[in-house]
Amino acid sequence: MKALVYEGPTRLALRDTETPAPGPGAVAVRPIAVGICGSDVHGYTGSTGRRRAGQVMGHEIVGTVTEVGAGVDLSVGDAVVVNPVLGCGRCAVCADRRSDLCEEVKVMGVDTALPGGFAECLIVPARNAIRVRQAHPACALTEPLAVGLHAARRAGVGPGARVAVIGSGMVGVATAWGALHEGAACVHVVDIDQEKLEGANRIGATGLRTAPGRPLIDVLIEAGVAKVDIVLDAVGSDDTVRSALGATRRGGVVGLVGMATPSLRLPDFTLITNQQQLVGTWCYAEQDFATAAHAVAADPDRFSWLIDRRVELAGAPRAFEELSSGYSPKFKVLVTP
Repeated sequence: MKALVYEGPTRLALRDTETPAPGPGAVAVRPIAVGICGSDVHGYTGSTGRRRAGQVMGHEIVGTVTEVGAGVDLSVGDAVVVNPVLGCGRCAVCADRRSDLCEEVKVMGVDTALPGGFAECLIVPARNAIRVRQAHPACALTEPLAVGLHAARRAGVGPGARVAVIGSGMVGVATAWGALHEGAACVHVVDIDQEKLEGANRIGATGLRTAPGRPLIDVLIEAGVAKVDIVLDAVGSDDTVRSALGATRRGGVVGLVGMATPSLRLPDFTLITNQQQLVGTWCYAEQDFATAAHAVAADPDRFSWLIDRRVELAGAPRAFEELSSGYSPKFKVLVTP
């Protein structure tokens, strides 16, 4: 089979590799579409050190089952979305279907020993292959949408909540969708890019344009909005977290979704005296992923506009080169192996 192999910083090569076969409890999946995540691009450039030579990346995967191992409740031809987060399968949190909290958690396409979807075939534990009604390319958006849904749930978004989201890229729009899915009364998405804000409007939120360094509270007040219950920061810098705390009511919650910097300087006095909560959120629980998968598969046209571009596997090295050299899609580029 063909696979896109990472050979070191800024080097990807299409290679002939052995087609894997599933063992007990696993299935072989033929990817239909695989999203290029920002973390894949950072791995490609070598800036994070989270990718190793010889591995196959790609963790935003939709495809069809081509072969099944023993003891599997799936059939050849089934459409599946792949949850790339794997726990040990033995601990209490894994039993509770919270593999994202497992001490031994790994991610397919990120961890070297777990090949991802930039290939013509990959092996997936049956538990991580979510059967859906159709293998539509838009279903590759499940993974970032699950990130957004998990963020909303972690921050306690519920019916009637007043929510603001900082950032309107793919994760920001996904987070806005997650908040709306959980019943938020209003979701305001703030960004400096008017074109990306159109995506927030299209998903059902209200996009508000800002300027670099402008406090979020000023933008909300100008729009006739008071401090909100919850701010979900899809950027994650010192400035955006400080701005988020300033726009959150006393006793409110700031959800940290984006990771623009590995460490943060926080306004401790403000956080403590306002009795606000900072909530970290990473990946998703298994239920979050399944909910997002079924939502997209049920109505793919509602999400297809988030796909900016599609490239075949042979064209993926060029796409990575462009993404690392200034080309900035509004939302998502898909690889179609």
